[in-house]
Amino acid sequence: MSEEIVDDIIRAGRAHADEVEVALLESESVSIELKQSHPAHAGESHGTGLIIRVIHEGKIGSSSTSTLTNWRNCLDSAIASAHLAEPIPWRGLPGPVPIEGPSLSFDSSVRPDPDVALTYCKELLAGATEFPEAAVVGGGAGLSRGSVLLANSAGIRYVEEHTSVSASLEAIADHSTGFEYDRSVSADIDACAIGRRAAELAATSRNGLPIETGTYDLLLSPHAFASLCAPLLKQAVNGRSVLMGRSFLADKLGTQIAPEHLMVVDDPFYPGGLGSTRFDAEGVPTRKNTIIDSGYLNTFTYDLKTGYRCGHESTGNASR
Repeated sequence: MSEEIVDDIIRAGRAHADEVEVALLESESVSIELKQSHPAHAGESHGTGLIIRVIHEGKIGSSSTSTLTNWRNCLDSAIASAHLAEPIPWRGLPGPVPIEGPSLSFDSSVRPDPDVALTYCKELLAGATEFPEAAVVGGGAGLSRGSVLLANSAGIRYVEEHTSVSASLEAIADHSTGFEYDRSVSADIDACAIGRRAAELAATSRNGLPIETGTYDLLLSPHAFASLCAPLLKQAVNGRSVLMGRSFLADKLGTQIAPEHLMVVDDPFYPGGLGSTRFDAEGVPTRKNTIIDSGYLNTFTYDLKTGYRCGHESTGNASR
């Protein structure tokens, strides 16, 4: 039934626009939240959504809804927004190409089961007991499973599934806190180790001493480094940020911006990567992009809309 709606939308949209794109999203999830050392809240959700985009004479309009039976109103809204948009250079939506291989961010053994989430919570608490001087503040665990069907009037019809398992814990010892988390597409996270690490950080961070103001080497954990640098770099190399003049790297392409030993690669095929995918949100096949090569800024990232405006091809980095 859901897939038939996608076909109906494309047929109806083609009567009013040059091109139509539809993304059908479906998901289910469970989660359990800890307050101190006790489960405090359990939640379960099931969701569906439609994202419709239409292109007519270079004008792009989009709309979304979480009610599939409301697709006609959603399509009308997308068409109306296209009429109000400014035209851009547009060379068309991508057509179908062979997309081979299983979904890269999916584990068929992961199912949103509250009993499994509760087991992870028990393992979190068990790990934290290895440092009894630290008290658990909170935490939790969750599992999700979903899919996206992407279709357009150029003939694309791709389906990709995804799963996610996550767990986290926060602990406190005197006035020092510790936090640890992990997230994976598979059920391979070690919840006991997460709880132990959070409690260990709280326990071993006590009795800190002040230091003099100065310049120091800073040692960051992988999670801390990613949280600090990834959002900054992602926006700075985004083609739209460059086009709008919001990127501090706009005039740095081909220049050295980092130490020679640093290489940053956007690898959509990384096994088990949370964002690994064989096609982007516009149906463009993904590819490995070396963003920083031996310290030099090698490329910016583009979706179709920004790439057409800048005279570049899409790098397969469209997102929704």
